[in-house]
Amino acid sequence: MKKELLLSILVGMTISACEENNTSYGSTYEEIKNEIIDEGNMGVSEECIEAARITKEMEERARQYRSCTHRENVGTNGVYVYSQSVEKYKTAPEQLAARIKVLGFADVYLSPKKALIASADPWVRTFISTLRKYGINTHAIRITDNKLYVNEAKVSEEVALITKYNDSVLPEERFYGIAADLEPHTCKGKNKPQELSYEWDSQTGYGIGGPNDKLLQLTLERLQKADDLLPEQLQLNEAVHYNYQIKVDENELSYGTIPQFLKSCDWVIIMAYSSNKESIWNKSEPSLKAASAVKERTKTVSICVKTAINDKDSEGLQSKKWKYLLETAEYILDKGKSYASFRGFDIFTYEGLEAMWEKEE
Repeated sequence: MKKELLLSILVGMTISACEENNTSYGSTYEEIKNEIIDEGNMGVSEECIEAARITKEMEERARQYRSCTHRENVGTNGVYVYSQSVEKYKTAPEQLAARIKVLGFADVYLSPKKALIASADPWVRTFISTLRKYGINTHAIRITDNKLYVNEAKVSEEVALITKYNDSVLPEERFYGIAADLEPHTCKGKNKPQELSYEWDSQTGYGIGGPNDKLLQLTLERLQKADDLLPEQLQLNEAVHYNYQIKVDENELSYGTIPQFLKSCDWVIIMAYSSNKESIWNKSEPSLKAASAVKERTKTVSICVKTAINDKDSEGLQSKKWKYLLETAEYILDKGKSYASFRGFDIFTYEGLEAMWEKEE
């Protein structure tokens, strides 16, 4: 009993360290840095840390990250893992899984090459089963191709790819669901299917019934199709641009609300990319407010920040130091916890996060 009380006090001290002093991060950072955290109580074993093959400095930075992203029952955090990381750890899927666990993630959005899923490749099976051993769920990044806008049958193909894979492997090697990434705002220029007579236009395409509205309507229809086809036990989430809900609030769109997305999805991931924590929150809050209209409390909203490398399409946190990433996580969770629909703090991408994690301060 005394041991349990001591662990409770230590965790409480860690939580307080992250909650204090939102405007001046210095003292909070030092408190986290110097705090003694019991690894077992944080859900990370010594065996896992050893398997991750990280330096003592990285271990300490991981403690800081976990402390700032897991508190007050908020912190079901996910991370996007793409082919770059799959290739980097092609002979060590267990190490990659352990590193993800050490950082405290509960969900992985995985995008290996399609052939690896279709063939039930040993790497995918080992990676997923190792994550499952650590209590982490893996979601396949599918339903991403703009060709789905002109070919609904492709939704069936995407769902079939995952269900066939799941049926061919052991239970612990199965995907937990699909992480959809159908982005109508990218459906323009060379990324627009030739058969589609309109495209996204951020300048002139808004307005009820306009091309942007039509593309969002199609997006929602494709997601509903996927939800109808998925076995009941598999979940569906979708990456959503922060501006959709804002434009609906401004009466520039009739489709693209968070409640509309949550009709077919278990949760949505708001792509609120910026290099500034206040900007990230301001982009995200309208979606959290809109989600309050959803009666199902299991339907949630994650806020995703960008750490991707060499991605110039939008701003991110890659140029910032680890300390600012912690500050951003702390700030977003403090703001988000007042919304019942808030799920957690997601990262796009693991590759970029790892680069920041490994970097010397």
